[in-house]
Amino acid sequence: MKIVLSFMIMAAIAVICIPDALASAGSGGGLPYESWLETLENSVTGPVAFSVSGIAIVVCGLTLAFGGDLPGFFRQLIFLILVMAVVLCAANIKAQFFGKGALIAHYEITRMV
Repeated sequence: MKIVLSFMIMAAIAVICIPDALASAGSGGGLPYESWLETLENSVTGPVAFSVSGIAIVVCGLTLAFGGDLPGFFRQLIFLILVMAVVLCAANIKAQFFGKGALIAHYEITRMV
């Protein structure tokens, strides 16, 4: 019991003492794969993906409701598509309500020569 209590106290002290600056994210190191990852993120969370995921939810739901006796593999494939569509739709709804995350303004400092 003392070990658990001392661990909890040490964890609380560590959380309180960590500076806020450690939690901020930088602009990245300019790695070669960042550009296509950002393009992929914009494609997956864009308005077209939101519309397609909404249509997929309706089609998969109707297929499961009125599909009758589907084979096991086809039924699992429909469930997989349904779950992916729900995840994409939820991510887009979250982004609409709460934004895409912390936005840090980028300022360029120029020198007068």
